[in-house]
Amino acid sequence: MAYAALLSLTHVLEQTLNCDYQYLILGEKQQIASLLEKVSFLQDFLDNSSQNSIKRVECLESQIRDAAYKAEDIIESHMTDQVHKESASHRDDRIRHILTKPFTWTRRAIVRSGFTTFFHKLEKVIKEIDSIKKRVEKIEDESDFQDQQQQRSMIHVESSRIAPGGKSTVVGFDDDLLEIKTRLIGGSSDLQTVALVGMGGSGKTTIAEKVYDDAFIEHYFDTRAWVTVSQNYNVQKILLDLLDCIKELSNEMHNESIEKLGELLYRTLIGKRYLIVIDDVWDTKFWDDASLKIVFPNDKKGSRIMLTTREEKLAFCANSCPSLHRMHFLDEEDSWKLFCEKVFGENCCPPELVEIGTKIVQHCKGLPLAIVVIGGSLSKLPRIQYDWRNFAENLSSIVTSNDERYSKIMSLSYNNLPHHLKGCFLYMGVFPEDFNIRVSTLVNLWIAEGFIKLVKFRRLEDVAEEYLLDLIERNLVIISEKSSIGKIKTCKIHDLLRDLLLSEAEKERFYHVTNSILDCLPRGTSLLKYS
Repeated sequence: MAYAALLSLTHVLEQTLNCDYQYLILGEKQQIASLLEKVSFLQDFLDNSSQNSIKRVECLESQIRDAAYKAEDIIESHMTDQVHKESASHRDDRIRHILTKPFTWTRRAIVRSGFTTFFHKLEKVIKEIDSIKKRVEKIEDESDFQDQQQQRSMIHVESSRIAPGGKSTVVGFDDDLLEIKTRLIGGSSDLQTVALVGMGGSGKTTIAEKVYDDAFIEHYFDTRAWVTVSQNYNVQKILLDLLDCIKELSNEMHNESIEKLGELLYRTLIGKRYLIVIDDVWDTKFWDDASLKIVFPNDKKGSRIMLTTREEKLAFCANSCPSLHRMHFLDEEDSWKLFCEKVFGENCCPPELVEIGTKIVQHCKGLPLAIVVIGGSLSKLPRIQYDWRNFAENLSSIVTSNDERYSKIMSLSYNNLPHHLKGCFLYMGVFPEDFNIRVSTLVNLWIAEGFIKLVKFRRLEDVAEEYLLDLIERNLVIISEKSSIGKIKTCKIHDLLRDLLLSEAEKERFYHVTNSILDCLPRGTSLLKYS
């Protein structure tokens, strides 16, 4: 949580400089101004860095965080001490009148001593932050060079044309499959976009696979192509992957420019009724790329683009009027059916395990990925009550730590957040499981914690509400209740996402859990002591 620590320190530094503190002499003010400049640089770096440089600076995050907390503690402790000393000096006016000279001399000596200690402590942490700043500058320069090299080489391995073979189990989504197929084959003959929107693990890609491999869909469309985009994508490779689904690629094609490949794809698709599946879209920039917007011809043949994404706004980037299909959680019956299929295959659940199994499934709260992951783990255990009870008791830690598939997918949602949202999202883990969080309370807490960045001419409350809407659009936060005028009153997070937050928070030393009771420790020294 380096960014949150820097943001909190920035608030303290700005307040210290802007207020008329009589407890600071010129040297200290210069120190604080110097520190603010360095902190602002680090904050701007995290705000604006490329993915490449962010990955390289991860090793410094804990150092940035600890140094920021240390600086904040030093300044706030100094201010508090000086206020207490000033108050003590006025307690007895009569004594102060009698002992004016010696008291003044003594008081000045104490204050001067306090300033000297403060000066040295602050100077030490400034040097520490300055050292980090220089290392970040070096990383930034190297990353800029690498970004340029990557752009030239046009080589990325994150995108893939291969649509998984449709082997994933689909339970509880029969109506969804029918509705999506109807949207693909019905309606206007114009090119249209069908977007599957939902949180990580909600089954978007699985349903897209089933539709893509459906025999009727295969027959209805003249040609089909699938590409998985993910976070890091390359336009040239995406175009090559799409072409590879439709026709055999020659060696020369791999050396063609984006413009040539786009033109070739356009010529290949025109006059045909085509289905293009673009899986796992993360970034609006993907659709802002002009070379992609013009490669899909709209010749009124009933062609369709189907995309999967965690963010609703991305669907509107692809088409001003997309056909949205929002994913839903499974009900108890379908959750149990999927669970049993993953654990027992074609066999039934033994009667003695039904009660424990039901409790385990209830913990998943209808999230397909969680059920699949947990079912896969249980399928490897002996089918005896003792082992299953032990599994149920340790479910949270098993879900967040022991299954790489679940951890990677859910962590991806958190890791992909902008730095200014990470602290806000992590903080939501402090609320109890299944708790409906009042938005007004959450906003005030975020502001009090210093998570909200000051924006000119805007209220902090409005910025905080914008942060919340961003988290909702990313399908990380669920709306619980709206007011009569449509304003969000309460919200919550899925239990399994909360488990992830608790795990990440302890890793970041943001807060920790003791005996299942969450202790929200203050930032700074106390956090470092008890984490």
